[in-house]
Amino acid sequence: MTNSFDEQHPDQKSKITRRTFIERTTKVAGLSLGLTFINPMSSLDVLADRGKKMSRKKPILVFPVVSDVHMNETSDQTFNKLKETLKQLNQLVPKQDAFAVVGDLTDNGLVPEYEKFKTAYEANKQSKAVSLIAIGNHDYWNGLPEADAQRRFLEVTKMPAIYYHKIIKGYHFIVLGTEDGVTEGTFSVKQIKWMSEKLKQAHTDD
Repeated sequence: MTNSFDEQHPDQKSKITRRTFIERTTKVAGLSLGLTFINPMSSLDVLADRGKKMSRKKPILVFPVVSDVHMNETSDQTFNKLKETLKQLNQLVPKQDAFAVVGDLTDNGLVPEYEKFKTAYEANKQSKAVSLIAIGNHDYWNGLPEADAQRRFLEVTKMPAIYYHKIIKGYHFIVLGTEDGVTEGTFSVKQIKWMSEKLKQAHTDD
């Protein structure tokens, strides 16, 4: 199998699955972003001395990440779980710079499910935390054409696109989005090339 995205079989040239995408990009992303996040986090050393209380340095950047919250039209179980999760995170980390929800906001991409997500999220999210929300494969399972399913996601979440880039306190957040409802996830070559450019930009800035 070739490692070049541009030398794929013609039928596979415009899209690849999430699994293949991760296999091909993990090393690059790890190399480009690893130092950005690992080195600052290493500064969170716990300081201790005999007879002195342990203390921790203030973190440079705080952003909780949740995934697969799966709001359901007929049950409030996940709705209540999301509300409780947000409340607990607010207690644990009261000063968040961003908050990420990385896919599968809903079970089936239905309007009532999105409304449940919006109600729970907006009522409990910290006002100063930048939202970073990604679309997941379940958010396409509403019978709509892909473009319409994406439009519904964007109308609810107010994200700029299904894949986008934000800089928060000097750190680059590169958010990807699957482009259909296939379980493995699908990414177009256009999105992958976009990601490559954003990684280069982040590397240049660091």
